[in-house]
Amino acid sequence: MKLYTDTSHYEGHKDWKHVPHVIRPFFERDSETDRLVEMYLSRTLQEADYAVLPMTPEYYLISNKQLMMESFIKQAREAGKPIIVFNDGDAGVRYPFPQDVIVLRQNAYQSRRKSNEYGNSFIVEEDPMREYLHQTGIVVREKREKPVVGFDGLGGETLIMTAYHTLVNLFTNIKCYTHLSIYEPNKLLPGTTIRSKALDFFERDGRIAANFNRRSAFRAGAKTPEDQRQKTTEFYKNMMESDYVLCVRGGGNFSKRFYETLAMGRIPVFINTDCVLPFDNIIDWKKFVVWVEQSEIKHIADKLVEFHKSITNDEFKAMQRSCRELWEKHLNREGVLSSLGSLIQQSL
Repeated sequence: MKLYTDTSHYEGHKDWKHVPHVIRPFFERDSETDRLVEMYLSRTLQEADYAVLPMTPEYYLISNKQLMMESFIKQAREAGKPIIVFNDGDAGVRYPFPQDVIVLRQNAYQSRRKSNEYGNSFIVEEDPMREYLHQTGIVVREKREKPVVGFDGLGGETLIMTAYHTLVNLFTNIKCYTHLSIYEPNKLLPGTTIRSKALDFFERDGRIAANFNRRSAFRAGAKTPEDQRQKTTEFYKNMMESDYVLCVRGGGNFSKRFYETLAMGRIPVFINTDCVLPFDNIIDWKKFVVWVEQSEIKHIADKLVEFHKSITNDEFKAMQRSCRELWEKHLNREGVLSSLGSLIQQSL
């Protein structure tokens, strides 16, 4: 499978955040990603199997370059190439993409999902086992009587903070509904509030071993590169020392921690907030996670304990390996690129 994109749309490092994570090696190569570039990048549109919009839609809309985006889509359509758009970021932009454009999103809501929209993975740039914990593979844990639930991150939401974040979301949504914003509306209840409630329910339940580092800031407020690396190492070490990891949406309707957990070979306790997960047409997600609907959050400990009791030690260890294999096969950068073809073929 060969992908074509127009790298001339990228004008410098100030716009790097608008380059979709999956195709970033096409713009700035290094020794780690050279192989992927050679495998997947086509130098010409004519020789490509698919055309990929070079930047996120947000970039074109906030930079008044909508015509550039539309011109690329028109050019690809005239060449008879299927078109892929990565609508990355916490908030999806509101733009009427034609039905023949395949839109991959991390932030979509299942209840609002359009027929040409699909889930997209958050790309964990480095293998955390190798980069931070100096391991060549995952550390498989034995099943214990008490399930150990891990969490390291922003995890303390007061009523005042919930009220503040809800008002911010309300104001943002008013701008969306009155067409004063290019972005789509978000749910009013902040993800941090849902997360805090789930952590509280686990901590109060004696059947659960809570391995929590509840921070007051993202990555514990680390500022320097050295401090950031230390806190990131602590973050992954917390996962390695846990059986399950709580994964709840953040500012957007997706969880970065979800993909980091799978990369670590740990089992996510996934709270579904109307999410669209990647490759849900080929992955049976409920085989890889402890699935909890947002409406069931009061029973999150019961659901985990019931699941933990229902599996044998061998099944528990096999599930850890399966989570890591899923990340390697479908959810890291190479996995997403290699899986795009099957996704697109099923969508055409």
